[in-house]
Amino acid sequence: MASTPTSVSVADAVRSAPLLTHMAERFDDDTYPTCGAVKYDAGMAARYVEEVLSAQQREALATLRDLLTAETVDPATTSGAKDGKDEASSSEDPPGALLHPAHDDVMLLRFLRARKFDPKKAAELFKTNMQNRVTWNCDALLHPTPDTWDPPPGICWVASGWHGEDKEGSPIYIEAAGSFDTAGLVKAARREDLIRLKLRMGEVALQRLAEQSRKHGKVITGICCIYDLSGLTMKHLYKPFVRVFTELAQLFEDTYPEILKKLYVVFPPSIFPVAFACVKPFLSDITRNKIAVLNNKPAQVAVELLKTIDADQLFEKYGGTARDPHTDPCQAGLDGAPLVSAGGVVPKEVYLDYALVTSDAAKRITIESSSVTGVQIHMKASGVLSWQFKTEDNDIMFCLRKRDSEKDQSRGTCVTTPERFQCDLVPVAGSERVEAGFYCLEFDNTYSWMRSKKLVILAEKQLDGQ
Repeated sequence: MASTPTSVSVADAVRSAPLLTHMAERFDDDTYPTCGAVKYDAGMAARYVEEVLSAQQREALATLRDLLTAETVDPATTSGAKDGKDEASSSEDPPGALLHPAHDDVMLLRFLRARKFDPKKAAELFKTNMQNRVTWNCDALLHPTPDTWDPPPGICWVASGWHGEDKEGSPIYIEAAGSFDTAGLVKAARREDLIRLKLRMGEVALQRLAEQSRKHGKVITGICCIYDLSGLTMKHLYKPFVRVFTELAQLFEDTYPEILKKLYVVFPPSIFPVAFACVKPFLSDITRNKIAVLNNKPAQVAVELLKTIDADQLFEKYGGTARDPHTDPCQAGLDGAPLVSAGGVVPKEVYLDYALVTSDAAKRITIESSSVTGVQIHMKASGVLSWQFKTEDNDIMFCLRKRDSEKDQSRGTCVTTPERFQCDLVPVAGSERVEAGFYCLEFDNTYSWMRSKKLVILAEKQLDGQ
């Protein structure tokens, strides 16, 4: 995998990105999921429940529906959200029903299966699911807008995508973790962006289950995953990325329970047990039992996968016959566009700190251990004061303060709430409307007795009338 030359512009780097075609795909409203529910044909869904459930399981399903029907939701805790933080609505809004008309028995069955048909535990999981969907605004992830989610270019280097179906019609999702530049991804995308990208994959899965069910005339409830670890080394276990990945494992299980039919781990390297140990505690035993770890010999991988997937639905790399117009079996697509992003090294031009660290106006300072350092700003008129900063490593406490005069030696009064920021990977950006006066961007390292902190800082003033 060759990295993008460092001399290219940001625009050139984005244009050369291994585009995720499913980010640009537009979905049919007839199969668009509603509130986490797959749009199955009502008659087909009813027949499915009747055929697959025992009398005792149908009783558990009825109990679960009764429990959820009795639940109401406080709008102040279930309003829209941004960046994973709730934005409370008016406390005067009346409580709403937890269940939506789209929540059919097939959907509720997912929660029962995830909790081994215990209705009370399934109800708790359902409530967690609905809160997650509100917190991350999942209903808007299929067709994101700048108001709901403006994904950074860096996510185009996540090696993943959809291709084909297994012999029972389940859609196939492929993720090539061995092609991830894990250190680059966490510098080119915020934690919230990586979480939303994964949750969007769940929304796409719900939509594809609806499509496949209509195509085959039967209820299809689970997806097939191929998790390609070829090329995985210890450098992929970059601690900040592992933190996000383990958080995602738990969040995805709670938000999309029982949509996984089978997960094939292919070409696992010798370090696989170490990597799997990081995520295993966050997976339920039901999910763990769906994971099949194949060996790293292509012939044997092909034998196993072809048992459940037809050759024309499987890339050549995995023993199938599906090919790409550009002869790369991991980028098979229509009109020359890849269905599965190739991943690769993330160019520094799309790192979120690129503009900051390359700016001639940026200042570089060192805050010694157990000390406070500030950057003085004189606002000659009212306006907006904005800032960006990033540490070389570790965290720092930041606060915008106002002082009485240029010679004022006191720390002044807080304009913003002091807060510690872990900003060694992605810069912190903020702004505040202020009156004319003297201000200080204060960086507090008094809590660190041993470590000094190196920072790069960029402050800008936009005065009223300019």
